[in-house]
Amino acid sequence: MREEKPEDHFWLPNGLLAVNPYGRHPVYDLISWAEKQWEEKLRRQSRTLEHAVGEYRHRYGRKPPKGFDKWWAYVERHNIQLPDEYDQILADLQMFYAYTPRSLRRLQALTRTTPATYTLSASSALGSIALATANLAEGSEREIGMIRAKAQLDILQGFGETWTDELTGEKTNVAREIVLATGDWEATFGAGDVPMEFADWELYNERRVRARAGQSESLVEAMDVFKRGDMTYLGWGGACPNSSPLRRSPPPPPPVPIPAPHPKTFIYSHRESMNPCTHPELVHTVGFLSGHYDRGPGPQEAHRLLFGMCKTEGLHGDVLTVASEMWTEDVGFDPAWENKTDERIVWRGSNTGILANPHTPWKASQRVRMVSVLNNRTGSQGVLRPMGESEPVGEPVLRRHSWLNSVLADVAFTREPIQCEAGACEEMREMFDWRGMRTQTELNEYKYILDVDGNGWSARFKRLLTTRSMLLKATIFPEWYMDKIQPWVHYVPLKMDFSDLYDVLTFFRGDVAKGGEGAHDHLAQKIAEAGRNWSLTMFRKEDMVAYQWRLFLEYGRLVSEDRENMNFDY
Repeated sequence: MREEKPEDHFWLPNGLLAVNPYGRHPVYDLISWAEKQWEEKLRRQSRTLEHAVGEYRHRYGRKPPKGFDKWWAYVERHNIQLPDEYDQILADLQMFYAYTPRSLRRLQALTRTTPATYTLSASSALGSIALATANLAEGSEREIGMIRAKAQLDILQGFGETWTDELTGEKTNVAREIVLATGDWEATFGAGDVPMEFADWELYNERRVRARAGQSESLVEAMDVFKRGDMTYLGWGGACPNSSPLRRSPPPPPPVPIPAPHPKTFIYSHRESMNPCTHPELVHTVGFLSGHYDRGPGPQEAHRLLFGMCKTEGLHGDVLTVASEMWTEDVGFDPAWENKTDERIVWRGSNTGILANPHTPWKASQRVRMVSVLNNRTGSQGVLRPMGESEPVGEPVLRRHSWLNSVLADVAFTREPIQCEAGACEEMREMFDWRGMRTQTELNEYKYILDVDGNGWSARFKRLLTTRSMLLKATIFPEWYMDKIQPWVHYVPLKMDFSDLYDVLTFFRGDVAKGGEGAHDHLAQKIAEAGRNWSLTMFRKEDMVAYQWRLFLEYGRLVSEDRENMNFDY
C-alpha cells in the first residue's frame, strides 16, 4: 500500500503558517522552504559591476548613485556576500523623492533641532565626515549619544582602513569616497534605543505615490515639506492603512497568560510577522507599544528625515542605520554542540521593555510574560508532537507545565527589579526568583539560547548568533541585516506571544512526557552551525561598512541640489 504524502499547511499573507493537522510537523516545511529561499538568494547574486548595475536598475527603476563603482570595488576587495540585497535602504528613502533637494535641506534644518539626536556632516572641502551638533541632555543621554555618534563615525570612516586609489595613486578611505561622490550634506540620528519618527499613513502614502509617479520638480515642490498630517487621534492605528486590522478594529487587551491560537501558527516571514498593522495583538504584547497610554501616541505635527538604529515595520518612518555597538568577536569559551552539557533553552536579563507602574500593563509585556510562562509549574499546555517526517502532526496534546519547564527551560531575571515605580517594584520582586548573572562561558554550555527585545532592539544578537548554540529570536524590530539573513536557516523566529515556543523546543528536544522521543537534535545543530557561519562571514565590520557606504551614497544623491546628475553610468 502506497504511503500518502501529508497535506500542506496554510501559508498566510501576514507571514504566518497556520497548522493543518493532516500535514507533517510544520517545522519540517518551514526549514525546507527557508533553505530553498536562501539557496536561491545566494545563486542569483551579481558577480560583476555590470551585473550589479543591471540588477539595481531592474529592482529600483533608476540608475545606481554616483560612487557605486568605488563601493563595488570595496565589495569585491572584502568579499561582501549578497551584494544586491539592500532593499531596506530604498524602502526607507524612496518616499523622500516626493520632495526637491531644496525642500529636504529645509527639512534637515528642522530635524537637527530634535531633542535626543546628534547630527553628522559631510564636507567636500575637507573630504571627511564629522560630528556637527549634539542635541543631547546632560547626563546619561549625552554620554550614550556621544558613544553612538562616535560609533557611526567609525563605520563611515571604515574603521580606519585606508588604501591607494588605482587611478590617482593617492591614499583614500571610505568617508573620503562617500564625500567625493555625494558632496556636502547633513544627517541627523536618534540617539536612543527606539524609533522616533511615528508615521502618519495618509501623509506618508502621499509621499510614496508622488515619489513613484516621478512628477516634475515644480509639481513635487507643491507638496509642502512641513505639511501636517491628519491630527485625529487614532493611536498606533494612525500609521496603518484604512483597511488594516489595527486601524479598522483594534483589539482589546488579551488575558494573561495569552491563550494559544487555534489552529497554531508559526512564523515563516519574520519581517511580515512584525507588522502591528496586520498583527494588531502586538500593541498589547510588546512593551514599547503597550507602554503608551490608551491606544498609542498621538499624531506627530512635524515629520522629519531621521536616522535610527531600529524601527518598526509599518509604524515608524526612521531611516534604518547600522548599530555598531552590538558587534563583537568575543563569545567566551564555547564548546562544540555535542559537548554542550545542558540541553535546555537559557535566558538571563533584566525586566526592561516597559515602565512598570499601576498605570501600565507591565504584566503583559514580553519579558515579564516570557519569564512567567517558562517558570510556571501549574496547569497544562497543548503541544504538537514531534512526529516523523512522513506522519501527520495531528492535534496538540496536553503536557504539564511542570514537565515542560523543568526539562526545557532555564530562564530568569537577574539581580533586582529595575525600570519600575513604587508598588510595582515590590510586586515584581515577589513574583519572580531573582538570580545572579551568568558569564557568557556559562551560557554557552546550553544548546538553545533565547534573544528577546527589551526597551528596543537587542544588542545581544551578534554575540549570541556567533556561539555554537541554536538561537531563538523574538522581536518586532527589523534591523539593517534583515535582507541578508534567513530565519529557519540561521536562527529560529518566535512569535511575541510565545505560543509557538513549546512546539519548537519539543520538535528539537523531543516529547518530554516520553523521555525525549522524536527529537531532532541534528536539525538544531545544523541551524546553530549555519547561524555561526553567517555571523562570521556576513556580519563583519566590513559588512557594516558596506551597508553604511551604500546608504549614504543614496542619501547624498537624494539631498543633492544636482540630484539628476548624481547617477553612476556604467
